Amino acid sequence: MTSWVRGRTDFQRSGPRGANGAGGRRSDPPGGGTGGHYSDGMVWKRRGADGAAPTPDLAPAQGADVAMGLVSADVAWLYRTLLGRSPSADEVASQRAATDDWRALLASIAASAEYKAAWSAGGNRANAAGQALVNVWHPDLSRFGHSPGTWSRDAEAVMGKEGWVFLGRGSNSVLDQYQSDFSLPAGWADRWTDVVQVRREEAEGLGASLALLVVPDKLSVLTGYVPDEIALGSRPPAAALAEDLGLGVLYPVAELARVPGGSYLRADTHLSMAGNAALAGAVLAALSAPDQLALGADAGTTPLVSFVSFGDLGSRFDPPVVEVVTTFNSLGGAVIIVDNHAEVEAAGRHLGTRRVMRNAAAPDPRTVVVFGDSYSFPASHYQGTAWYLAQYFREVHFVWSPFGWDKGYVEESGAGVVVCETAERFVPRPPALRVDVAELVKSAVAAS
Repeated sequence: MTSWVRGRTDFQRSGPRGANGAGGRRSDPPGGGTGGHYSDGMVWKRRGADGAAPTPDLAPAQGADVAMGLVSADVAWLYRTLLGRSPSADEVASQRAATDDWRALLASIAASAEYKAAWSAGGNRANAAGQALVNVWHPDLSRFGHSPGTWSRDAEAVMGKEGWVFLGRGSNSVLDQYQSDFSLPAGWADRWTDVVQVRREEAEGLGASLALLVVPDKLSVLTGYVPDEIALGSRPPAAALAEDLGLGVLYPVAELARVPGGSYLRADTHLSMAGNAALAGAVLAALSAPDQLALGADAGTTPLVSFVSFGDLGSRFDPPVVEVVTTFNSLGGAVIIVDNHAEVEAAGRHLGTRRVMRNAAAPDPRTVVVFGDSYSFPASHYQGTAWYLAQYFREVHFVWSPFGWDKGYVEESGAGVVVCETAERFVPRPPALRVDVAELVKSAVAAS
């Protein structure tokens, strides 16, 4: 593996490879200087064959000028280098308030539990001293796998109890949302109230039924499987949105908690087939439709497929955490009649995906528009909410726009039912009052 040298360094000319994500030259030396030698020549040694964490040499180089002061770029660089992630704005502000010496921050990070977890024996106990790990959960083999509290290589996901993997960080600061000091943007409640009011008033004006859905995070439903060292100290914003504001937003934690065997995939943020059925049932119940029909075609005649998957969480570990996933291997009674998913995906995007499904044998002749995200996406291998709705309603339009709303699109499609859905982790950022589906689709396809 590539090694980093230790010793005096001219950061402007030959900074450590990887410090700015590209290697070679570094134009943003710690301290924000633009020339000369940086303070003390501390350089990190990349993990060697022994899996040891990089270690700092804090002694100033002879004759070097010591740069003082701590700027935001310093905090970000140290977090990325030592913890493998970018700090939040609050973390940057907190660290700069605590010290103006980057060496003090470095020492603080190196002493933290997060740093030790991130670098301990390969970042997540993987291959420690050549030790093999079992990377699929089984009660008889659990002591040979990633132990609860083990963080992934990128410090984004954490192993819980009985093999349940949780998203802990990421761009939406998931765990932070369960802490009492988590702050919401000014006017958050009022903005959400306006968002819901626009959807309700305009849907009513069109004569369409409306369901508003926040898909609970795994942390909210499987709290008993969160590792002991992680405290969920407060209700998340989604609970406040659903329970305190009186807006009629669905947040079906109890319904998902009742699913036998668990409503989520172990190594993924998404739901199992049974969990998706329960989620769709909650939506249909809110629409006064019989939720028992959400399953659509009988499981005895609908083909099933099982496959090994490491999911969007298991893939972050070394070795990857895998599980066997079983799903319907079809679209049930529906067929796809309009679809731009392949084009949008080719551009590395999701927003603007539009998939329309039709079911000639559906018991309800109405058209549904679903504004949502991956939890609603209908596919043969993943039964998002729109998949189940397509077993009950004649036509279902899925538009990838979390909790979006486009009155013109609803009216043009002739929809009698609208579902606005978003993932819980997005709740701290209220959605736009309206979107333009035509422009969204045009932009997505143009990027492909």
